[in-house]
Amino acid sequence: MKPAAIVSGGCQGIGLAVCKRIVPDWEIILIDIQDGSQIAADLERQSGGRVVAYRADIGDEGAVREIFTRLAANSYWSVRGLVNCAGIYSEAAPGCGSDEEELRLFRVNVLGTQHMVNHAVPLMVEAGYGSIVTVASMAGRMGADAAAEAYTGSKSDLIGRSKQWAKVYGPRGIRSNVVAPGPVKTGMLRTWSPAQYQAFIEKTPLRRIAEPEDVADAVWFFLSDYSRHITGVSLDLNGGYYMAP
Repeated sequence: MKPAAIVSGGCQGIGLAVCKRIVPDWEIILIDIQDGSQIAADLERQSGGRVVAYRADIGDEGAVREIFTRLAANSYWSVRGLVNCAGIYSEAAPGCGSDEEELRLFRVNVLGTQHMVNHAVPLMVEAGYGSIVTVASMAGRMGADAAAEAYTGSKSDLIGRSKQWAKVYGPRGIRSNVVAPGPVKTGMLRTWSPAQYQAFIEKTPLRRIAEPEDVADAVWFFLSDYSRHITGVSLDLNGGYYMAP
């Protein structure tokens, strides 16, 4: 039987690319605020594996708990992977974000991810081991020129939490790593002008902006046994725009 991976935010962008990338090797439990039933059916038909979708706001702990209660009651699933892709973005300029905006981003990006980890870890312990992969952002590694502080702060928070999970859950056989991409060709770049695209590309050694599939490949690696002795790592995926010392 294939192991199961839970993917939050799997209905679009990076999350959907992750589902498509890992489905040959993993069965998928997709959790998204959107209705993912058709996406699950399509993935299941294409792969021959099992894919199910649950609709929930991960910022609502009760809704997340209800899903995991159902998963725990079903002995079919052997949950060994959690991919935290769900998140929201703020287009407020630096210094202009409201308290409401700050709290909204924190509730989804940070608390929502923490809810997922809290409920997934017991299932991984039961399965014998597991891998948590959290999609953060280059903004959380180096700050951002345009993003609101709430977004940058939420992604930096996730990087710190991932290291904490690596330390706390490592003795129980659970790894925790981060993929921190720069700009990716998803809906979050819908406000970028052609000039902004070109300016970023010219500052990037590899001279292109990442595709969702680039991030999905990195997530697949961290889920796989090829990374079995890697934990507490933040992988920069930005074409060389930011190179950590």
